[in-house]
Amino acid sequence: MVSMQGGGGSKDTWVLAGPDAPGRTATVSRDLRSRGRGSNTVPSRAADNLFWLGRYAERLEHTVRLLRGIISRLADESTRERLGELQSLPLMLAVLDLPLPESADGSSAAAIEKHVLALLYGEAVPGSVRELLGNIHLIASKVRDRFSGDTWRVLGRMERDARTGPGRLPLTNAISLIHRLVLDLAAFSGLEMENMTRGHGWRMLDLGRRIERAGCLAGFLGAGLQAGGDPGSAFEMVLELADSTMTYRRLYYSEIRPLEVLELLLRDDSNPRSVAFQVGLIATHLASLPGEADPTGRAWHEPLAQRVAQLRQLDLAALLTAESAPAAGLLTDLQQQLSTVSDELTHRYFSHTVARLS
Repeated sequence: MVSMQGGGGSKDTWVLAGPDAPGRTATVSRDLRSRGRGSNTVPSRAADNLFWLGRYAERLEHTVRLLRGIISRLADESTRERLGELQSLPLMLAVLDLPLPESADGSSAAAIEKHVLALLYGEAVPGSVRELLGNIHLIASKVRDRFSGDTWRVLGRMERDARTGPGRLPLTNAISLIHRLVLDLAAFSGLEMENMTRGHGWRMLDLGRRIERAGCLAGFLGAGLQAGGDPGSAFEMVLELADSTMTYRRLYYSEIRPLEVLELLLRDDSNPRSVAFQVGLIATHLASLPGEADPTGRAWHEPLAQRVAQLRQLDLAALLTAESAPAAGLLTDLQQQLSTVSDELTHRYFSHTVARLS
């Protein structure tokens, strides 16, 4: 069976009940049931689909925002002449598992342009916009009954938009296409937030979004710390990816500096695009799911909250004054904690085991 992470889909399997209840049916997959509210039940396979739909939708948004930032810089002749400002771009692409080909020169504007256009227009490029959209549509079709007609119209519009060709002005047309895709994704997210009932299905969808957003953002911040050249240029890109440029300018009235960017995007839990905000929502969702604590009496997701608490207590200024490697290492550790939470969710709620009838 192809996993949700690999773009597969699944439906609930129903089998005839045993001899003690002839003529009745029973679902094989485990259900997520709220206490005392049968209407809040969601089969584990539906929860699996919703979780990965959230992750793919968020991954697509990060991908198109990153491509937009790169293409806008490539279209600027003055930026192309300052190749030092492009040094962070291969690191940003690697965060989304979209590395430049080994044969490409990472400091070459031409090589980066060819790669990002392939990611936007390519049919069979791993991790490309069209591949992600195909995965989103496939998974969404498995839980079609949970979305409104307007939501499906937005998904259809995204697919039509993504089929647009590069034309005679590839970079200019690419920017226009990406603008449309960002708006389509915003419409999809808005309909999802406003129209879905707040049951376990919605929680799984939002958990997927929040885990993906927090992990990608931690990766982008780490890439900014590791980038050479002008750090302000790398962190300017990170602010764009987090859609927080105007928030930064309103709060700090200054040129872009790593310390302030880290405070805003890592620790500021009032910013809906920060890592702290995502982890807070993740903890809330996990606490609302049925389950038991570990043998020590602690919640199984407590290490993630502890890691964020440690980040809040760190003296980032001292870390950045010495060197950026320790801060980047902490961000990498946070990504690993998020991956562990995702794996544990799969183990606890998405493992589909078929019971034999004796």
